[in-house]
Amino acid sequence: MFKNQRQGNPLYILHKGNTPFCEVGSIVSVSPPRPENPNFNMYGPQAKIVVDIKAKVGEDNVSFSNVLSDVTITDYPTTNGEKLVVSCDLGALNTEINAMMQQSRQVLDSIDYHKSVIEGCEKMLVILNPDFAREKERESEIANMRNEMSDLKEANARLVAMMEQLVGSVNGNNNNNKKTE
Repeated sequence: MFKNQRQGNPLYILHKGNTPFCEVGSIVSVSPPRPENPNFNMYGPQAKIVVDIKAKVGEDNVSFSNVLSDVTITDYPTTNGEKLVVSCDLGALNTEINAMMQQSRQVLDSIDYHKSVIEGCEKMLVILNPDFAREKERESEIANMRNEMSDLKEANARLVAMMEQLVGSVNGNNNNNKKTE
C-alpha cells in the first residue's frame, strides 16, 4: 500500500498512451495519510484517505498528489490528458500490463469479424438504398480509374526508358560509323 512505502522503495509508472511505456523511479518521500477533503463531515460518507508521493524518476523529481493510501496500484489523473498508472507493487503492474495486452489482442482478433459486419451492412444498404448503391458504384469506378492511371504511368515510364536506350544505341552506332569512315 502506498501509505506503507518508504524512501528508496521502487515506484512504477505506466504511461498508457499510443505507445505505452513504463518508468521505474525511487520514492523520495511519502506524506502521512490524510483525508482527501480536509472538511471532514461525521455524518456524510467516509472521506478517502490519501498520501502525496515524491519520487525520483531518472534525473527528474516527480510528485503524485492525493494518491489513495490503501491501494498498491491506481490510475493517476493528469492535467494534460495522459493516462498514467502508478504502482508500488511490481506484481500489480505486471497484471495491469497483461490486461492491456490482452485487451489489444482481443481488438486485433475481432478485426475480421468487424470487416465482415461492414461488408454485410454495405451489401444490405446497396439493396435497400439506391443512393448508397450509386455512391459505392462511383467509388468503385474511381478506384478502377486510379488503378488504370497507375498502370498507364508505369507503361509510359517503361516506354520512355526504352526510347532512351534506343536513342543511346543509335547515337553510339552513328559515332562508331563516323570513326570508321
